[in-house]
Amino acid sequence: MTDQFSDRDASGDTQQTQRLLDQGFEALEAAVELPPEEAIRLCGQALDLFKRARELAVDDLPLQREARLAVATAFSQRGHHYRYNRNFAGSLADLSQGLSLNPANAVDYYYRAMSYLRNNNPRQARADLIEYLKRGEDEYLRSQAHAHIAELAPGKDDPKAGALHYQTEGVRLNAEASNAVHHRGEDERPDWLGAARLYNQAIEAFNRSRELNPSDRMTSFALIAALKEQAEAYRQLEEYDLAITNYELALEIQPNNGQYLYLKAETLQLAGHTDLAKGIFQDIVATTKDPGLKTRAQNQLAAKPKQVKS
Repeated sequence: MTDQFSDRDASGDTQQTQRLLDQGFEALEAAVELPPEEAIRLCGQALDLFKRARELAVDDLPLQREARLAVATAFSQRGHHYRYNRNFAGSLADLSQGLSLNPANAVDYYYRAMSYLRNNNPRQARADLIEYLKRGEDEYLRSQAHAHIAELAPGKDDPKAGALHYQTEGVRLNAEASNAVHHRGEDERPDWLGAARLYNQAIEAFNRSRELNPSDRMTSFALIAALKEQAEAYRQLEEYDLAITNYELALEIQPNNGQYLYLKAETLQLAGHTDLAKGIFQDIVATTKDPGLKTRAQNQLAAKPKQVKS
């Protein structure tokens, strides 16, 4: 009998929680079309409903997660309405609450950065813009974030200082990408796709550094290394054309690097471009002074062509 009442209580709590969530989302939807002050009031009502739902869902993990994300959404939406109303302190408080509950909401890092700028806190703004570049994929916001970071970068009036800033960012992102594939737990597979995206960001940073200080050879070496490592990630993902492009970019910087020429030929072969690959291997055999590289190219020419994966 007790179990039966418990089941009824649990069922009733679930229904009540769902009703509260539905009412909260109706309020958020209605707030979208309203002036900021009225929208802020409705978002507050939604927030109260979601908080009550979260309290009721304490024993139902999936529903509790839904309620937590709903609370985060309400904080986020109210934070944006505060921003529209030029209440940047209120915006910062709510966007921060939302991000603490849902750190994956990438776009709020960008807009919290804008509120930090309006609130005369460039250091925190820059940190949020960098965080957005780690997570966000919107090309317009990414370009705006880069522009703001360039404005906020230490030594923005000193090209060499700006170049050093971007070089340091590139090195950090390169290390993150490497960790995504080389420092995984025993049961974790390498995250080649995540690494490729991080290498993209590192390459962007190194290119900006080179634009500001073209004579810094260390940045060029770091860029080449990032291109090579990203190419390996592309090969693992069987994105052979992208890998080939990376080797070609590396060869534009170091035209006489036989290792990258060999890797380009090897990747062409994997992609099914056997005649192009054969021509490059033959050139390597004829011109290289590296006996090890020459032997590897000869072995490729002697080997049976590999079949392209369908």
